[in-house]
Amino acid sequence: MLIDTDTEGEGVSLRDWKEQLGSQGRPHGGDLDMFVEAIQKGYPRHAIIVDCTSSEAVARLYPKWLERGVHVVAPNKKAFSGPLQLYHDIKKAMQMSGRHCLYETTVGAGLPILHMMQELRATGDRVVQIEGILSGTLSFIFNTFSPKPSGSQSPPPLFSATVLDARARGYTEPDPRDDLNGRDFARKVLILARETGIDLNMEDIKVQSLVAEEDAASDVDTFLSGLPKHDARWQQEAQAALAEGMVLRYVGVVQISLDGQGASSPLLSSAAVPRAVASVGIRKYPFNHPFANLGGCDNVLALQSDRYSGQPMIVQGPGAGAEVTAGGIFGDMFRIANYMS
Repeated sequence: MLIDTDTEGEGVSLRDWKEQLGSQGRPHGGDLDMFVEAIQKGYPRHAIIVDCTSSEAVARLYPKWLERGVHVVAPNKKAFSGPLQLYHDIKKAMQMSGRHCLYETTVGAGLPILHMMQELRATGDRVVQIEGILSGTLSFIFNTFSPKPSGSQSPPPLFSATVLDARARGYTEPDPRDDLNGRDFARKVLILARETGIDLNMEDIKVQSLVAEEDAASDVDTFLSGLPKHDARWQQEAQAALAEGMVLRYVGVVQISLDGQGASSPLLSSAAVPRAVASVGIRKYPFNHPFANLGGCDNVLALQSDRYSGQPMIVQGPGAGAEVTAGGIFGDMFRIANYMS
């Protein structure tokens, strides 16, 4: 850890921080309390911690940091899709301290999804359905092996070849099963559901894994070499959908109702308790549907609410990648700066 303890200085130099870190080693170890004290010196009202880890242990510190007057910006999904009590503790600490914790990039990288949902709720709107493709990896895979018809005479690539291509391009985790099992996707769906005001846990989300049970425990190389044995089944499913004028997509859905009313029913009673059914899995869409017309690794979200009931609000764009994620993180930082100005 590299800390500039000179309160009159300009902080850690962005020109040679790597050299400084290498020469100093780890003088402060992993002492995050010392880190918080250091960043609060000089500018206590404007201290922001950006947590780019995927650590639940670090996420558990957010309430403490907020209570000490430090803002938090986090692409770390563990804080908002982990234990429900931690989620509520973070929200309570924000209210009590007047500090902000922003986490736009936990769901759609730089896409303005969470801010939009929070603004709708703050202005009295109520979300009744969320439907989206929120994994760049799974978007690429399904866009590629289950495309809508084109002028090309060449058949689409097989499922196994598509997964290997995605891995070679760096779109998947080193072990593609971490994407294919749907768990990371489900975390994003859980965050969206909680943003509507509903207390859900991971166990409440129905997850369709694309990893066969017999492949779950093998090593990565064995899993990858065994992918072709599933090609016939995937090709059959894609062709069956095509015959119906459909394509296959891996989608997350949250359907919200009040007192048993479905998503298409008007939400009449503000006192009613909302309930949600959430899932991630394969769905079929007609060729003219927005979800059937994505390119590459694009993410897309369709949101229906009291206001947006006839025509859903749609947000679409790159949902993965270092540049768009970094842009989303800086966007959250600038938003906090505007709040404090």
